[in-house]
Amino acid sequence: MNKAHQIRLEREARDKEERERIKREIAASESRGIHKPSTSSGGVGGGAANRVAEERRLQEQQEREREERKAREQERLAREKEEREQAEAEDAARNARETAKAREENAIREQMATREEEQRRQRDQDQRREREAQEGADRHRQQQQQQQQQEEDAYRRQQQEEEEEEERQLDLHRREEETRRRQQEDEDRRRQQDDEARTRQQQDEAAHRRQQEKKEEEQRLRQLQEEEEEEERHRQYEQEQEERHRRQEQVEEQARLQEEVGAVTAQSVAMGANVLLASADHPERASRGSASAIVLYSYEKAEANEMSLIEGEIIRNVTDLDVGWWSGESEDGTRSGLFPANYVEIIESAHDGASGVHEHEEEHDDDYAHEQAVGGHEASAAAHTETQQGHHHTSSAVALYEYQAAEPNEISFGEGENITDIDFVTDDWWSGRNERGATGLFPANYVELVDH
Repeated sequence: MNKAHQIRLEREARDKEERERIKREIAASESRGIHKPSTSSGGVGGGAANRVAEERRLQEQQEREREERKAREQERLAREKEEREQAEAEDAARNARETAKAREENAIREQMATREEEQRRQRDQDQRREREAQEGADRHRQQQQQQQQQEEDAYRRQQQEEEEEEERQLDLHRREEETRRRQQEDEDRRRQQDDEARTRQQQDEAAHRRQQEKKEEEQRLRQLQEEEEEEERHRQYEQEQEERHRRQEQVEEQARLQEEVGAVTAQSVAMGANVLLASADHPERASRGSASAIVLYSYEKAEANEMSLIEGEIIRNVTDLDVGWWSGESEDGTRSGLFPANYVEIIESAHDGASGVHEHEEEHDDDYAHEQAVGGHEASAAAHTETQQGHHHTSSAVALYEYQAAEPNEISFGEGENITDIDFVTDDWWSGRNERGATGLFPANYVELVDH
């Protein structure tokens, strides 16, 4: 794994931890603001001031943490630079030692070759002297044995001497040629060694230049990455400011709606009881309670008579109580109550329970007051549905960065991986399916939509 990739992974991990910490602090701040009584406008204003102070404190803390991270990053870069310089110095020293060692070995080889040549010449001279001595003895013996053939022997000796002289001349010429050839080989070898040394030096210089250019390029890339990170942090900061402002408006709107919802809560409970009693008197309606539904989106209950929903779970004994609101119970029987009808989808029903639910909605079309009271939940679900429909033609995306799931309901994917079946849950978090078939949530800014 190269340095750039490792730095990017560390930065992503730090950004993720920072986002999670900010989310937890904002959630804690909002929960404290929601649970405070809002009986008057003065109380709401005080809560807003506390939240502003809390946000200012969080911003200052984030700024300090960014400064500390920047200082640690500079310290790490300085250590890396020092390590690289030390490695370069060690490489240069090692190359110098290897060059000196090679020169010593070449000198030793040349000395050994010279000694071998001198020994060979000495052996040739000894052999020639022995041969000449043997020839003299042979001539003397021939003179004693064949005195009567002096002329023939003289002629023969003259011929033999001429041949031997010619042979000696040829042998001397061969030795001179061999000596010149070896000298030329030694000269060529020395010249080749010099050329190799110059080539190695040029290669070392070229490698040093390439390494210097690489370091400059890495420094330029790091500078560009730092500038991009600074721009991204600034953009995220603006988005967080907008999100805080939007959430503050939502909290104020929810506080206003809670008073209206509280006024009709008693009416909703009484209406649910009347419907349950009516189902006992009318068996055809009681059969609707055996319907089952699957939860499309998670839902957190806002009233005591409601029940929370978990995406993907099955709800049993579904009954239509009012326009847009049904009742039921979880599979394990631990939760029951009201929930928004458009957060689930009917999957099975005895005696055409789905049609019964639709008929019961028509029977309560005149209950306008309750419809207005719970309109906040319906509007949220409707807006989510419209968002999905508006992006139906871009249901796939390609990953811009690698992402590792941090929660059981999230998915992991690598850079360049295709994500399909996109569902736009929120502006910041979407759900989809990766190439391995796993489905779950992932951050929206880690992918880019692909038009079909």
